[in-house]
Amino acid sequence: MAFSLNIPARINYALNSPSLHVEGQADVDLDLMNGFLRLISSGHYTVDLTDGDVKAEIKVMVRLNGEFEITEASIDLSFGALALNATEALVNGEPIVWEEFNAQIKDLFDSIWPLIKPKLEEAVKGIGNEIFKVRIKLKQEVLVHCP
Repeated sequence: MAFSLNIPARINYALNSPSLHVEGQADVDLDLMNGFLRLISSGHYTVDLTDGDVKAEIKVMVRLNGEFEITEASIDLSFGALALNATEALVNGEPIVWEEFNAQIKDLFDSIWPLIKPKLEEAVKGIGNEIFKVRIKLKQEVLVHCP
């Protein structure tokens, strides 16, 4: 008779940023959807974010034999406002009007996040489980080859 013991565990992560400012240099030539949308930008950029929230919860099953499995991943992102600015930036050859873009970015994010969220959660779950498998395999190989 085989005996197994599974221990559920949960990892919670929360980050709140009242304000975040990032700036740097970029050189981007991005072709999306086979030429439907092309973004070209080079030079200085800034990103200003207010009231940013990141929340993540990962549920893990820990087995008595040392194996781990991510059974659930939940990720939530939100922000109050986001303002982007870059010196030379073009979309399909037209300059980006940052004031107009920034006025619409929150609504755009809020409309596409529900489409991206499940794919991101599945990717986190899949990648995490692959990392656990590699770790277990390496551990087994080390145990087999040690005198």
